[in-house]
Amino acid sequence: MFLKLIKSPSLQFFVMLVVLLSYIMWYVGYEVSGFSLQHISETVILFNSLILLFPYWMLKPKNRKYIWIIILIVAIWALMQLWYGRIYYDIMPISSFYMLDNINILLLKSTFNLICVKDCAILLPVILSYIFYYSFFRQRLDGQEQRRNIIFSIVILCIGIMLFYIQLYIRYINNISSKDVTICKIHNLLTENYGNCYYYSTNGLIPYVVFGIYNGVISLSDTDIKVIKSFVARNNDFTKDIVANKLIEKNVIVIIVESFNSWTLDVKISGAEIMPRLNKLIEDDNVIVAKKVVPQISSGRSSDGQYMYNVGLLPLIDEVVAVKFGNTNYLSLEKLCNKENAINIICDQISFWNQGETSVSYGFGKTYDINELKKISDNENEVCDKLLFDFAKKILPKQNQPFYAQLVTLTMHQPYSRLVVPATWISESNEYTSEVRNYLEATHFFDKQLGSFIDYLKEEGLYDNSVIVIASDHNDMDKNVLEGRENATIEDKYIPFIVLNADTTLHYDKVMGQIDVFPTILDVMGVASKWRGVGNSILREPEVNSAVTKFGDIAGDSLNILVERQKQAWDVSRLLIKSRYFDKYNVNSLYD
Repeated sequence: MFLKLIKSPSLQFFVMLVVLLSYIMWYVGYEVSGFSLQHISETVILFNSLILLFPYWMLKPKNRKYIWIIILIVAIWALMQLWYGRIYYDIMPISSFYMLDNINILLLKSTFNLICVKDCAILLPVILSYIFYYSFFRQRLDGQEQRRNIIFSIVILCIGIMLFYIQLYIRYINNISSKDVTICKIHNLLTENYGNCYYYSTNGLIPYVVFGIYNGVISLSDTDIKVIKSFVARNNDFTKDIVANKLIEKNVIVIIVESFNSWTLDVKISGAEIMPRLNKLIEDDNVIVAKKVVPQISSGRSSDGQYMYNVGLLPLIDEVVAVKFGNTNYLSLEKLCNKENAINIICDQISFWNQGETSVSYGFGKTYDINELKKISDNENEVCDKLLFDFAKKILPKQNQPFYAQLVTLTMHQPYSRLVVPATWISESNEYTSEVRNYLEATHFFDKQLGSFIDYLKEEGLYDNSVIVIASDHNDMDKNVLEGRENATIEDKYIPFIVLNADTTLHYDKVMGQIDVFPTILDVMGVASKWRGVGNSILREPEVNSAVTKFGDIAGDSLNILVERQKQAWDVSRLLIKSRYFDKYNVNSLYD
């Protein structure tokens, strides 16, 4: 009986598929996150493979060829994760798969540039397995008795579930024995997400998908409320008379620059600066300059940068917050500054990163996307940053003052495999690789357009009556690429934060986080609001800096308080976002 079962083509084919699926899922974890090889459990992989192949035994032998649909879906998913991981060093959240509006020519070109030889590690096993099936199993399966084996399907399902709960219980016991107070109940192992890579490596593909789909709105416990109130009360501790500022009557122009790394401000080629206009501007009085801003974006990438600057909360680490919670009535920077009107000018389609919805939530009365920008240009193929600033020149003088305007650039977006702006002396240099030169060309082009825009504001009399914020949405080409080093340090990833006409001069040499931009702008403008987000203004000299890394991975006993503060900032942001606190309650209730 046992020998007969072992010789069964159906069982042999099933075992081959289990091995194939297990390998694909293991390889994704290993390739995307370096620690997966050590942490991912064979039991977890086997559980996921058995559950995914559960329908196999429900089919008649001749129809078991349709199980290749599941294999194909997993293989495509794996390739997408490999490409995503090469940029974000993380597993793509499920919410990203909903963003069909994000698919455009730029995204497709960027993805094409991510394809490499390593992808064969997924493609070849799938192709070879299918060839083996076609030449060896196909006819043997067709020749078997045409009946399903529902009992065997149920047995496989039970074995898979049992394996999963065994490893779940072992993890629970290990956490209890190590006195890990963050996981006090076994179900928390499935509901707490400390990062997509971590969640996938510890729970596998199926829980990752289920968690991503149903990870929605939460209810706050009394303990959660106490944690939030304690945190924001400490953030509201005024140590300096910031509100004495009179800039609240001025216009606010926020320029969010795509993929802007700080090192570009200091780079020269043959003695010539890459960004001469911006470098000249930051030498003026009444300018705040911070070059050591640690990017804190997560799965939402550009949308996360905009989210932090507009809302003052850290993004979710397991979902794209702009997509999942974009329609929340946030107490945003625009609303707190309380201008006559607020407009948003973007180089993307308004549907990209769900900006149509988030713009309304942030308080913008009108959003102009790339379609509107092209209407004022005679050249349909004009570089988008020029379109952006030319459009702003036409529309800003027509706004009732004081106004709030956000301009979001795009030209510095990857890929850098080709030149997207007119070539200059930078392209003639042999000092760097072609990709670096292409990025520097885009950076130089932005600098030129920015300089032209500033000149226009001065000509129109708008410059002196405006506070101009220039901030990067995230890092991209890090300094290690410029210097030919393989691994990037946190210093390589620094992005800049600059405020012109700030009524104070500050060259901030300490490290700050993106989340600190929100309260700093409030202080620059003199906005007397209790709600200051979860960051700390660099004008207040806080006792400890706010969250400057995603997981607080800073060594040293002297930084224990800072590490704990970082964890609290991410936890408080998650609680406020996922409970939709700003929809349900008045934010002043946090200070009762």
